[in-house]
Amino acid sequence: MGQPYPLCSSPSSSSLFHYRIPFIITPSRSETLLQAPRFSLRPSNTLHEAKLDDPEAKSSSSSKASIWVNPRSPRAKQLWKNSPHARSSSLAKLAESLDSCNPTQEHVSEILNVLGDNVSERDAVFVLNTMVNPNTALFAVKYFQQRINPAKHVVLYNVALKLLRKVRDFEGAEKLFDEMLQRGVNPNLITFSTIISSASMCSLPHKAMEWFEKMPSFGVEPDDSVASFMIHAYARSGNADVALKLYDRGKAEKRRVDTVAFSALIKMYGMLENFDGCLNVYNDMKVLGAKPNMVTYNTLLYAMGRAKRASDAKAIYEEMISNGFSPNWPTYAALLQAYCKARFREDALGVYKEMKEKGMDVDIVLYNLLFDMCADVGCMDEAVEIFEDMKSSGSCQPDNFTYSCLINMYSSHLKHTESLESSNLWGQHVSTILKGMEDKVSQGDVIFILNRMVDPNTASFVLRYFQNKIKFTGDKEVILYNVTLNLFRKSRDFEGAEKLFDEMLQRGVNPNNITFSTMVNCASVSGLPNKALEWFEKMSGFGCVPDDITCSAMVYAYARTNNVDKALNLYDRAKAEKWSLDAVTFSALIKMYAVSGNYDKCLKIYQEMKVLGVKPNLATYNTLLGAMLRAKKHRQAKTIYKEMKSNGVSPDFITYASLLEVYTRSQCSEDALGVYKEMKGNGMDMTADLYNKLLAMCADVGYINKAIEIFNEMKSSGTCQPDSWTFSSLITIYSRSGKVSEAEGILNEMIQSGLQPNIFVLTSLVQCYGKAKRTDDVGKVFKQLLELGIEPNDQFCCCLLNVLTQTPKEEVGKLTDCIEQANTKLGTVVRYLVEEQEGDGDFRKETLELLNSIDAEVKKPLCNCLIDLCVKLNVTERACDLLDLGLRLQIYTNIQSRSQTQWSLHVKELSVGAAMTALHVWINDLSKALESGEDLPPLLGINTGQGKHKYSDKGLASVFESHLKELNAPFHEAKAGWFLVTKAAAISWLESRVSTESIAGLNSLFLGVPTMTL
Repeated sequence: MGQPYPLCSSPSSSSLFHYRIPFIITPSRSETLLQAPRFSLRPSNTLHEAKLDDPEAKSSSSSKASIWVNPRSPRAKQLWKNSPHARSSSLAKLAESLDSCNPTQEHVSEILNVLGDNVSERDAVFVLNTMVNPNTALFAVKYFQQRINPAKHVVLYNVALKLLRKVRDFEGAEKLFDEMLQRGVNPNLITFSTIISSASMCSLPHKAMEWFEKMPSFGVEPDDSVASFMIHAYARSGNADVALKLYDRGKAEKRRVDTVAFSALIKMYGMLENFDGCLNVYNDMKVLGAKPNMVTYNTLLYAMGRAKRASDAKAIYEEMISNGFSPNWPTYAALLQAYCKARFREDALGVYKEMKEKGMDVDIVLYNLLFDMCADVGCMDEAVEIFEDMKSSGSCQPDNFTYSCLINMYSSHLKHTESLESSNLWGQHVSTILKGMEDKVSQGDVIFILNRMVDPNTASFVLRYFQNKIKFTGDKEVILYNVTLNLFRKSRDFEGAEKLFDEMLQRGVNPNNITFSTMVNCASVSGLPNKALEWFEKMSGFGCVPDDITCSAMVYAYARTNNVDKALNLYDRAKAEKWSLDAVTFSALIKMYAVSGNYDKCLKIYQEMKVLGVKPNLATYNTLLGAMLRAKKHRQAKTIYKEMKSNGVSPDFITYASLLEVYTRSQCSEDALGVYKEMKGNGMDMTADLYNKLLAMCADVGYINKAIEIFNEMKSSGTCQPDSWTFSSLITIYSRSGKVSEAEGILNEMIQSGLQPNIFVLTSLVQCYGKAKRTDDVGKVFKQLLELGIEPNDQFCCCLLNVLTQTPKEEVGKLTDCIEQANTKLGTVVRYLVEEQEGDGDFRKETLELLNSIDAEVKKPLCNCLIDLCVKLNVTERACDLLDLGLRLQIYTNIQSRSQTQWSLHVKELSVGAAMTALHVWINDLSKALESGEDLPPLLGINTGQGKHKYSDKGLASVFESHLKELNAPFHEAKAGWFLVTKAAAISWLESRVSTESIAGLNSLFLGVPTMTL
């Protein structure tokens, strides 16, 4: 056992007395927590002012805290004996004795008894803080607990925990904490901070998190340091959600987050491949005033290297240099990775040169990154120079990857040469490289090199070279051919693959399943599905039975050739036998169903794909979104897109284009504008077609301001300019809102840009002038259309008819001539109505001929307009005739429905006039049913739909509500768009009205409600 040291040492041992230098004793502020007390012993600066012959004399600069003492006097010896320096020296020796003694309470107590019974807290903390042996320290804690105020016991435990942390004994720390609780000592912030940092030092981040989460149960709130440390711990353990939650909370509460935590967050984002997140944290760091250190910069540069974001890496490196940091090896390695992967040739070569100048070693990974870049960008001279440097470096030698890069580089050079001489030179270079490997190359090395190559023709050359140099076993030689065939597959060179297969047979090498699977896939990706079927059928002739990989490839081939039955038979077999199906196969099946219009099956295949654990790729999602576009299923498209993003698949232009089209078609305006904003945010260019679809949607939903904003962005995009369709959409937007001057302004801009108005533009202008009651201008537009040699189509004629329904009676004649010129059959029918000509049979005949002669998509809106004109002109019989014709020709379908519980009238797809006419007919039908003794159902209902009418501020529901009140009908709006009445109320009302009541007064309701529903 080590001998206890006395608390005081002899003053003669001090070198200060040897030089007889007077000194001043100045006690410093004591620390009672984790740090030992500190004292300063400093020489006096006032020797020349002291009176050496007077031991009691004081210098002029002395104070109550500083006195001059003659080193020779007895008082000096006494002061030295009691000085803090002497005491701390004695306590340190006491700690040494404790570290080396037997770890028993008896021996520890024997050493500490020298302190006496009145042990100060400061002495106890100093001893524990100086010790290095945790075993004896725990006995010392128990000793001190018996002699120190219990309120200070937590300090003793904290010091002991710190010692356990120093020796990385986390298990011991947990045991001491349990003992601490058993003795009734409450832990404080320092206790938890010490244990958490101990867990981290012991590489137990989950334990650090566990102890952090315990703190609130002990009433302890983490401070900035602990919170910052825990951000680091959670980030290091990959618990991103909690790390970010703590980080956001820290920012909100303006806590100090240290550099280590920021570095851990950057690394976490880098591992998650969220490289924008890395940059965001770095920018936050600068804004919050935390200074990046070397680790921060290297972590960030490494992330940018993985992301191939060389520009960002370059900017970060420049900031690092400007902040006074000197790059080290990890810095250069990260930069080189970023520059090589992004093919920043000059920057990469510059970093390599700088590393050589500073005498830094370049490892095999960095050399190979350089070679891979050189092979890709074609810098042959630099590659040869670096290759020589590598061989002479003494730190590393070329490996298979190196040689494969060099061969790829020369083969890439061959692709860009046209002369035979250059080709021969290429062959010599490749042969020279290969000769350098002859002594040490194995069959496995050859397979590796061929696997790394990109050009199938060069690979064939390398294969033949090694076949002449090395005697391959049969199983290895077929592998070499399969690897080379795979290169032809990647290059989609099916003809070259067939030639190599023939050569393989000539050399007596028997193909295997992988050979045929590669050939089948090569034919499929080369757009030759029939060839894939041919090669699949060849397998049995070579004694090969298709395995699941080949059969999976055939599912794809059959699906691509639209051979549905065979594709599905193989697919069902694949599921039953649990073959390995890839995303490409599922994409082909989804596309096969989409082509046939079976969109529900597309979704079913997608669901089965997920159940089987196959991850959809970008092509799968794009194929599925394309199917949902054709199916007009915008909700499913939205769900699929959300799943795509949550699975970490980044959308491309095709994704956005499909989404934008499906949303604009369905008039999901907010979703469509959200996709547009996302495309812009990702720096993706829009095409004129996509801009036009957005503008057409804005026209349909009435987003005037948004349409103008998009139009201006289109003009300033630099990628596309407005075309006729663009201007047509804008004129339509202004026309529907009655903004004549704005519509004319867009027309002028269109003409100034060198575009002539087309039929769509002129149709919108007719609508605009009609809405503004400018009948003469409508006539001018019609005249302009004829002058431009444009033949009026059915949509234009329907628009003219719609304007006629809104034109004052005194100006009707101005438009009837235009309509007759545009379409003689329509003109004849209109004159029947306007001039109230007699002859029901002739009217029905002329109208029937008209409706049979026009486009199917125009029949309903034109019939609506004709009925509206009848209501306007108060020729109700003609309105009923037109409705009857519409029903007979199935232009109107499902207007009335009957069930045992409810009879209904459905008018939501009709214009106001047509809806009112249908209501009149329905009410008369109900009256007749009642008169004939037919039993009415419990409920009667009218379905008007909800919302505004397409071209009016009024909706059918509001018009019907007013009209039903005028009729004193007992219908009430039970839910949005539905007016209901009970059987009893309906019978009472029907019996009280005259069954022959006309709808002559409907025109008053119709005025001011445009009815065209193109």
